[in-house]
Amino acid sequence: MVRLQTLGELRLGGEGSPALSSRRKELMLLTYLARRSPRPLSRAQAAALLWEDRDERRSRQSLRQAVLELRRLVGEGLGTDTDQIWLDPDTVELDAALFEREVDGGRWEEAVERWKGDFLAGAEDVGGEELRTWLEAERESLRRRLRTVLGGLVNRAQELGAWREGIGWAERWLSELPLDQQAHLQLLKLLHLDGRTGEALARDAAFRVQLEAAGLTVSPELAQLAQVLGRAESATQRPRATSAVLLSPDLVGRGLPLAELDDAWNGALQGTGSVVVVEGELGIGKTRLCEEFARGLAARSERPSLYTAHARQDLAPEDFAVVRRLAGGLAGAAGLPGAPAPALAALAQIAPAIRERFPTLPPAEGTLASVAEALREAVAAVAEDSPTLLFVDDLPQADPASRTALLALAQHVPARCLLLFTARTGPEEPQLALRSDARLRRLKLQPLARPEVELLLGSILELPPDERHQLATRLHQQGGGNPFYIVELVSALADEGTLAPTERGAWRLTATGDRLPLPTSIRAVIGRRVARLSPQGRSVLEAAAILALPFDRELLAEVAGESPVAVEAGLEELMLHRLIREAELPGRYQFAHELVRRHVAQTVPVARAEATSQRAVAALERRAGHDPTAGAALAQHRARLRAPGA
Repeated sequence: MVRLQTLGELRLGGEGSPALSSRRKELMLLTYLARRSPRPLSRAQAAALLWEDRDERRSRQSLRQAVLELRRLVGEGLGTDTDQIWLDPDTVELDAALFEREVDGGRWEEAVERWKGDFLAGAEDVGGEELRTWLEAERESLRRRLRTVLGGLVNRAQELGAWREGIGWAERWLSELPLDQQAHLQLLKLLHLDGRTGEALARDAAFRVQLEAAGLTVSPELAQLAQVLGRAESATQRPRATSAVLLSPDLVGRGLPLAELDDAWNGALQGTGSVVVVEGELGIGKTRLCEEFARGLAARSERPSLYTAHARQDLAPEDFAVVRRLAGGLAGAAGLPGAPAPALAALAQIAPAIRERFPTLPPAEGTLASVAEALREAVAAVAEDSPTLLFVDDLPQADPASRTALLALAQHVPARCLLLFTARTGPEEPQLALRSDARLRRLKLQPLARPEVELLLGSILELPPDERHQLATRLHQQGGGNPFYIVELVSALADEGTLAPTERGAWRLTATGDRLPLPTSIRAVIGRRVARLSPQGRSVLEAAAILALPFDRELLAEVAGESPVAVEAGLEELMLHRLIREAELPGRYQFAHELVRRHVAQTVPVARAEATSQRAVAALERRAGHDPTAGAALAQHRARLRAPGA
């Protein structure tokens, strides 16, 4: 078997063999055949690939010489006839193919070790345009695999808290793909987590020079992280307070949603009207994301018009309460005089500031029903003068009149205007009836990953790196990546003394147990979600909470003492309310947040909890012989039943 090194310069043999120049075209043809194997290649196409600059007679003659040369090299593995050339798959071994197999097989370190550079580096001058197009496609395919491997190695190091190892992989990533912003982003995170924030900022400055020289712009995700690091470094430079404090958390892990919002705003600058709905569970950071985006716009040179209203139902019980807040802000807009007088008069019914600015307005004609059209005309006039952002938080919670008016505005959004709404997800939440079209985007915010939880934790307080990693892991496991839960848990840890201040104004962990406190604020949030369940759903949820391990439907039915049909219906309800989710093991389920399980378990009446535990012991005893997870859970339930006052 002939071995070809194709990652890096083309070489016949392994690493250390000389690079080839005189036989490069022949070996390029061999490589092409090997990558396409087992499909034959027509002689006409082969001649055009490598000798495009020659006439047909000379190119075919060069091909015949190349085929003779290759047959001396590979023997009968190279097949030919009057029209085609082909290669036996076992004739040539390409390091690129080995690299792909190592990647697919999870042998990532071996794959990275095999990588010596771009596929057929320096071969751009060989052959014609078709060959160069194929070559670039092959290169990009292999680069994507390299990114996947190095990204996986970096993430694995982050999960283990092995910052130095992760930094090494991120640096290798950048050495192979010097302008890869994702690689640079990961390097900055790891340097920061390793306590080298100043070095991270210095590297970021150098990287931005490279991007600028290449005509590239900084991604929103990278820009967001740089702001986080800049604030962190500034905090270390300030004189330290005599007592430790919990700082306001930074916005982390939201670079991609910010990029989507930036893209929508760029459309507004170019004359397009659009609507973005940011969705997610309570506490996931919808409002914070939108407010940070709006603050960023306010600092830009295009001087946008920004108008904000919060639409929580308890703050807006009367008709048009939310529209009144928006109209009050529009009253001072430079472009508002361009709106028709009847529209201004209609809005003035609910926003006195408009009539104060335009005292000669005629009396309003019609009823408040005309407010929706008046709002659209006023926003259109303001946006014509200046690109405009209208942000309404929790739109589904708004008073019905405001909601109707704003949804009508969304169906006919004016040019140069971006409507930004937030909405909670869940079957118990009001839904937005928006028609799907090219102007509507829905952004679903996901929970933070564990490394992002660590960045968030680092922005709240200063801990030694090993303690910060340990605490971030616990926070992610029990808080499920929800920023609200995480911040509230940190505050509760400080209140109860598990996090204690040091003499130098930092913090330290005083206990290393797995259980985190359940703050009153989190209990209230979870309690409201559980209170919406049907009695059947609540019964199934309590059984799952007492069971306290990933379960299947059959086990849950035994522990709940309910029929399979009732448990099936209860599980569907719990999954619909996002209290239960599918576990990694097929056919099993677990709590979406460990905090939810603990809250529910603590609220089950004692007699009911004891009876449920007894059923759990009986069910687990039947499974202990063939289910490894059942044995440990069985011991816990027996101990609970024996404990005094359990």
